Amino acid sequence: MRLEELLSGVEVAGLLGDPAVEITAVVDNSRRVRPGALFVARPGTREDGHRYLRQAVTSGAAAVVRMDRLDPDLPVPQVLVKDSVSSLARILSNFYGAPEKRLRLIGVTGTNGKSSVTWMLREALLRLGRPAGLIGTLLYDTGGRVERAQETTPGLPRLYALLAEMVRSGVSVAVLEVSSHALDQRRVTGLSFEGGVFTNLSRDHLDYHPHLEAYFQAKRRLFGEHLSPEGFAVVNVADPWGRRLAEELSGLRIFRVGEAFQAEILSRDQGLVLRVREPEGEFELQTRLFGDFQQENLLCAWAVLRGLGFSAREAAEALTEAKAPPGRLEPVAEARGARIFVDYAHTPEALAAALKSLRALAPRRLLCLFGCGGNRDRGKRPLMGQVASALADALYLTSDNPRFEDPQTIVREILRGVNGTRVRVILDRRQALREAIAELTAGDILLVAGKGHEDYQEIAGRRLPFSDAEEVKRIVGELS
Repeated sequence: MRLEELLSGVEVAGLLGDPAVEITAVVDNSRRVRPGALFVARPGTREDGHRYLRQAVTSGAAAVVRMDRLDPDLPVPQVLVKDSVSSLARILSNFYGAPEKRLRLIGVTGTNGKSSVTWMLREALLRLGRPAGLIGTLLYDTGGRVERAQETTPGLPRLYALLAEMVRSGVSVAVLEVSSHALDQRRVTGLSFEGGVFTNLSRDHLDYHPHLEAYFQAKRRLFGEHLSPEGFAVVNVADPWGRRLAEELSGLRIFRVGEAFQAEILSRDQGLVLRVREPEGEFELQTRLFGDFQQENLLCAWAVLRGLGFSAREAAEALTEAKAPPGRLEPVAEARGARIFVDYAHTPEALAAALKSLRALAPRRLLCLFGCGGNRDRGKRPLMGQVASALADALYLTSDNPRFEDPQTIVREILRGVNGTRVRVILDRRQALREAIAELTAGDILLVAGKGHEDYQEIAGRRLPFSDAEEVKRIVGELS
């Protein structure tokens, strides 16, 4: 495609060079430049792409888009723009044939529950005969191909490429997890969501956002900047931040989970059995979900289906037998009459919700094994220790993803919040799992928290293979 075609709809402030040059790819990372690519230089959180313009040209860039100035010494066509991010989004839309306009887009944001809501929603849509794609923490599913996710919400070039692939595969609804980082860094620029979901908000990512209010305002952008005026919002008003959001939104259809959409738990032992109450009546459904908190996630998925035009009965049929994604309070093994669950809980609120849900299963003892990630919000470490010691009978503190921090230092900070509960510190996560499982007796439950679906452990800049679920199964097999 010619450069001039890609610039349709872009606010161009200046042009130097031949606009008819052929473009074969669009990138915003100089390391991804290949011969024939258009390199869009933009400021980032750590680096400014304008520093790498010459590197991009050396790597074969056929043209560049920039915000600073036109440089007659740069030997390729240059486009001067006021806003490289919005320009990049429009260029990508032109390059891929506007895939964002050919899909019904659903965006899900919130601290906890994004992966569960998007997973359940995709499965429900497929059961209803609607081809659905998924972009989120666990994977990217384009309808014809599934790949491991690199980021919850990828950058604009990757995002538009995935949406285009969905269109080619016949997908009609794209379900996206939209992180606060993505909203703050404008990674969904150019997208107009038909539906937006707010699950909840609690302390997380305060190593990035200066305070909780800033974190909330980043989440709010999904509804204030990226939701179609004709769209709808699903808001969990049982959460205080959700209630505030619902009160602040105006001129939108709002489905209030916790008010118009409610659920009663009838049974838990073999998966939640729920009685759902919503405007069209009451419906009972058996699910394969564990964890009381999952009722809110299911209701969010239910409300989206209603917003998309499905009847309550269709929603009930589609969500019967709903199951959580891998690593979300997932029962992975039994050992000598004890049950072992793996969960992604890495915030105080998520850990509390998981432990309370397992306590509701009336175990003889409830054991909890967890750590905290390195180079992340240190303030939540003692809070997680406090929650765990209040809700579990015994704790195993170990390494999570220490990254570039000393695991012993991380554990010491967790221990500041621990009070009165038996604690063992075993920094080697594999050994901690072995000792915790060896301690189990009939009727016990062990929660292995923090990493969930992850199949690696991040230590000193390296990602080493490690899956809690697989390690648990292996150890149970060896000890049986």
